[in-house]
Amino acid sequence: MIGLTVLSGCNDEGFVNNGKGEAYFPLRTGFYQVYDVEETIYTELNPPASFVYELKTEVVDSFANQEGGFTYVIHRSTRPTENDPWEFQEVWSARVNDLQAVLTEGNVSFVRIAFPVSRNKEWNANALNSLEEDSYIVESIGGSYQLDTDLEFSDALVINQEDEANELIRDQREEVYARNAGLIYKKSIVLNYCDEVPCFGQEIINDGVEYVQVMKAYGQN
Repeated sequence: MIGLTVLSGCNDEGFVNNGKGEAYFPLRTGFYQVYDVEETIYTELNPPASFVYELKTEVVDSFANQEGGFTYVIHRSTRPTENDPWEFQEVWSARVNDLQAVLTEGNVSFVRIAFPVSRNKEWNANALNSLEEDSYIVESIGGSYQLDTDLEFSDALVINQEDEANELIRDQREEVYARNAGLIYKKSIVLNYCDEVPCFGQEIINDGVEYVQVMKAYGQN
């Protein structure tokens, strides 16, 4: 396992942390996070496809943006096991300002955290894109959080992105951030159930995705 490193900072050369909650979304060139990922994809025509792999995110560069701050370039790489070489997959980017932490996946920006963080704070995660409104809410803040990878954090931010289940869909999404470690846990279960007469109400999956991402290491290169 990659060594665990706790980091801190206060400007564009380190982590932004002015007390509003930016420390839950650390950005600094060289900062990396490694996760265990389990993913299952459901389609109507094929059997479920399950994948288990490791994901690495690394901040590789930064540049000044029009907001007066910095945008950080993030490389995402995967590998089947810890004994395999990393394979680059895609580039995302992220930025933090006084109001929010923004993650841009491809060309779509999402408000992952709204500042200042407080319990029951609610915001539209799609405020910066053209998708329909998606309301996130802070479920808890400041508590400890234990992961199955044996990492434990003393100050975590739990964000409930959605929790809906009925005869037609299951949409349960949650992200957990830890101070100076960033995203430590992500669960996204979005399933569409059969709505035809023979199978209605039986939770037979038509299509969807089950995705769980758990941090196993983080640090600084």
